[in-house]
Amino acid sequence: MRGRAVAALAVAGAVACGGGGNDAPPPRYPQAQLAREATAADPLLAMAPEGANLVVEIDVARLRDNAVVGELFAAFTAEAPPQFAGLAGADVVVLVSYDVGDPEAGSLLIVRGGTAPDGAVRLDDTTAATGPPELVARVEALQGGHGGSVADDDKLMLLRDSAMPAKATSASVRVTARLDFDSRVGLSGMMDLDMVPSAISVWGDVVDDLAVVALLSGEEITDGKHLAELVKEWRSRAARHGVTEAWSVGYLLDRVQVEYTGNLARATFVVGPRALERVVQRLRRKLAVH
Repeated sequence: MRGRAVAALAVAGAVACGGGGNDAPPPRYPQAQLAREATAADPLLAMAPEGANLVVEIDVARLRDNAVVGELFAAFTAEAPPQFAGLAGADVVVLVSYDVGDPEAGSLLIVRGGTAPDGAVRLDDTTAATGPPELVARVEALQGGHGGSVADDDKLMLLRDSAMPAKATSASVRVTARLDFDSRVGLSGMMDLDMVPSAISVWGDVVDDLAVVALLSGEEITDGKHLAELVKEWRSRAARHGVTEAWSVGYLLDRVQVEYTGNLARATFVVGPRALERVVQRLRRKLAVH
């Protein structure tokens, strides 16, 4: 039986990307115009001040409680560095970054559930935020009704929705990035990349299977082709990386499929139920998880 995450992904395939040439008009993320189910981090986005370049959302409870990957996820998080130890028991984690690519960049960590990070400011009974004093001050001002939030940024929220399949009802991980020229130049230098997308939207979920959609867009009509080539290059590098080789999972990256049209590249990664079970069992043996 086809896994639910893969089934939701299949519905999105026809509308998310035309898949082929580079002479199509720039896409407008058509599937993002459809209604989306709320996911676990939605309430936390209303607690983050506006102006973010990057938002990373992790539904920790969903991953921890998953029947297939839950124990393996718990084993990985148990090995987290001390400064992240409290996150293992969290329910939802959101990282919100500002001025990405700039030396003055700063990030907020908003955590719901579990043990609040050291020095965190309580936002309600179950939620806390930590970060540079100036960003924490903005969070507190927002709590007092002053200023807008990430959730109020309609364009960023539209970008966030663009990768999530129309039939999906949940997400384990979501990533949204909107990068201006200065941010792209800074990241290009820091990460040794020839090209950095101007916008990124990623959705991923695990049910009895694993499915990930990543949309990357540029500003020029031919950028989709270049971004697709960038993804393929990353796929090749990652497959040969020491970590993927150590865990014997590099071969899975062959499953990353890349398409492009206009200024948009679309990458999909699917691991069906049987293949995911085999991978999990092998990793459990490596970690001695019983």
